[in-house]
Amino acid sequence: MFGLFYICILFLTLQSVKNGHSIQQNSVAEQTNIVLIGGTGDLARKYLWKGFFTLFKQHRTPLKQFNFLGASRLSKESGYKQMMDILEETLTCSERDDACMIARKEFIQLCTYVQLKTEVDYQNLGNSLQKASQDSSIREISRIFYLSVPPFAYSEIVQRINRYCRASGDASLKVVLEKPFGSNLKSAQEMTEELVKHLKEEEIYRIDHYLGKPGVSQILRFRSENIITFEPILNRDHVESVQIVLKEKDDCRRRTAFYDNYGVIRDVIQNHMTELLTLIAMDLPSHISNLTEFHINKLKLLKEIVIPSSKDAVIGQYSNYNLHRRKEKPDQKQDEKESKTATFAAVVLYINNPRWQGVPFVIISGKKLDERTAYVKILFKNNIFNIHSAVKEQCQMRQVVFNIQGGKLKRPCVLVSHNLPQPLFSSGYWQKVSDIPNDMFGCHKKHYTVYGPLIESDAYSTLIGAVVNGRKDLFIGTDELMASWKIWTPLLNNLNSKNPHFYGNDISVLDFELINGQLQFVGRDSEMLGRCRSSHMTCELQPQTRELYKLSGEFRGNSLFTGPEADVVHKLSFDIMEYAFTAITSRGVFHLALSGGSTSLKLFRQLAKHSSSPLWRNIHIWMVDERCVPITDKMSNFYNLHNELLQIVRIPYFNIHPMLTRLQNGLCNPEDKGVEHYDALLKYYLGNNTLDYVVLGVGSDGHTASLFHGLAQAQHESTLGVKLSTCPGNCPVKKRMTMTFDTLNQSKTISVLILGKHKQNIVKKICGKEMAEELKLPILQVNPINGSLLWYIDEHAIRNTCDDS
Repeated sequence: MFGLFYICILFLTLQSVKNGHSIQQNSVAEQTNIVLIGGTGDLARKYLWKGFFTLFKQHRTPLKQFNFLGASRLSKESGYKQMMDILEETLTCSERDDACMIARKEFIQLCTYVQLKTEVDYQNLGNSLQKASQDSSIREISRIFYLSVPPFAYSEIVQRINRYCRASGDASLKVVLEKPFGSNLKSAQEMTEELVKHLKEEEIYRIDHYLGKPGVSQILRFRSENIITFEPILNRDHVESVQIVLKEKDDCRRRTAFYDNYGVIRDVIQNHMTELLTLIAMDLPSHISNLTEFHINKLKLLKEIVIPSSKDAVIGQYSNYNLHRRKEKPDQKQDEKESKTATFAAVVLYINNPRWQGVPFVIISGKKLDERTAYVKILFKNNIFNIHSAVKEQCQMRQVVFNIQGGKLKRPCVLVSHNLPQPLFSSGYWQKVSDIPNDMFGCHKKHYTVYGPLIESDAYSTLIGAVVNGRKDLFIGTDELMASWKIWTPLLNNLNSKNPHFYGNDISVLDFELINGQLQFVGRDSEMLGRCRSSHMTCELQPQTRELYKLSGEFRGNSLFTGPEADVVHKLSFDIMEYAFTAITSRGVFHLALSGGSTSLKLFRQLAKHSSSPLWRNIHIWMVDERCVPITDKMSNFYNLHNELLQIVRIPYFNIHPMLTRLQNGLCNPEDKGVEHYDALLKYYLGNNTLDYVVLGVGSDGHTASLFHGLAQAQHESTLGVKLSTCPGNCPVKKRMTMTFDTLNQSKTISVLILGKHKQNIVKKICGKEMAEELKLPILQVNPINGSLLWYIDEHAIRNTCDDS
């Protein structure tokens, strides 16, 4: 009897298993087709294929399947080979991880390649996808097109996707776009207008990889889990300031073509860092998963941000940026203007709502800085006065820091000062971080509670999964994009004419301060100047990059500075500002005389990078020489001086002294006595003094200023400090006005700037003392009576020329 009972049970069990297997066999699998356009590119190699592999490992089941197609404009054979090379190289598994190795093999087998170059290619792709979807064992639920291509290609691609590659039935279409989403409000609007001709808003996924970082997602989670303890103090009554920082150690090499068009604000501030600001400052939705309310609150916050003015921002550029730019643009003309592209920016934003009114949100980002890090710091007001003696043991700052990446911590985490309410950290998401450095963000580690996400995944894997699952909270909507560009476009327009602050290895020159709600660089020379004047003492300016330059040796018995062209010009510009500081602090004025020529243009551009210095108010600018053309002519020395320097720096117009080449009777007519006027002007302003600093160049024939061979002696014998001269040979402008040797040699300091390989021959002649004396080169008659002569010669001009240098 018992035997029959067990037989019945066994029969029923087997029948159930059989029926279940039949259900599994007869079930229809849901399939997602993913087409990666740009599948052989750099972004695909670095991040995207690995992201798709992670998606495959985590989400594939017998009833949830994926199909991956790599695509590019390459031929089928070439493209397939490149794609497979990328997959073999980048999809890695631990040797002991058998499950990963099996998944890797299956994933690669699922990857195919198609060429997408012509309309016919898109039509063929659409037909093949449609044919595959007719398999009764699968049901296509989504087609995802990931466009890892330049933005200019979007319009044509989405038009073809819409025409040929939409799925029939209820399968969704999702098109993923990589930034940049325009370069200003107008271009973003134009790009969007093109997209919405072919796609619906819900089909567009603008990806900002920063939103997929664990360090970013922890912000809203922390706020929502601590809605009782921290939300009530995230407002103007309790918060002193918010700092949003993204620093990079890398420079712009191999990216200068992109950076010239975008710069640091467009590259990371308008997108990544603005998104971070919204996550900190927006009102929380009633539930973290309420996407509609999330987007409403985010858009509302963006519209409440006050549009910043140029006084709300400071910008900088690292010293070798234009050098890197020139190396990547070998066809650049010698006289082409150097780029003013900002590689560093700090901007203060204010939010016009009751919650945040008056609280400064300071955004800081830059290239070639001291570390690679990104964080958000909320600094709370501290109104507590400690009476007890142990105050030195305490960290007085009250702050919450969201470490996004890098820095001393090396990982995403949240730091909360012990002198703030202690937060709640759910065990399912957070873990305590104990292996941390002693000092972080101005306090010892013992003063913080530190927690980080339990599980960390790379940003692209997170975002690719979000695309598949339709989580649009991690992507940029059209309304949000436009609201962001409305904030940043006016500032970008205002900064076009602003000269960036120059910085090298010593990034302390980028220190800035918030004064009356606006930003300005810390004026070291301004601060010292005020201190010196108030104490009536003589001070010396400490050059901000003194340690970068060393005396290179001697040249004809005088000091020589040499090296790469950019360094030599940089050094000379700083020396001029140092001499200016010394003169102004002792006498209140500095007289600087500048010559013309293509070499001087490089110096003018470098001096313009000191535009924020208050010294310019006390500097007089004189012309060493001038061509007899109108000062509005491009051949005029003053024309170049004005365009490259005078219109950028803050110098009173009555401190600017152009040579009077055109008066009543035409150009440099002796009857107008232009030279006598300029000579009298010099004597009026200088009195019993002399020019403080003169910068000269040297022509390939040895002339300097407009003092040419054969005319030098006549110039020397003149009783006036200024004379007319004539350029011998093939000169574009023969008639000139120039200071004489007598005027020049009475100057306190004369610098001679020589740049370029084409000046090797003349440098060699100057080096050969006996030959130089025999040739009677005009430059050799420059010999300050009581002053100093300094040579600034770049390595190309001096190479293989002087045995004793």
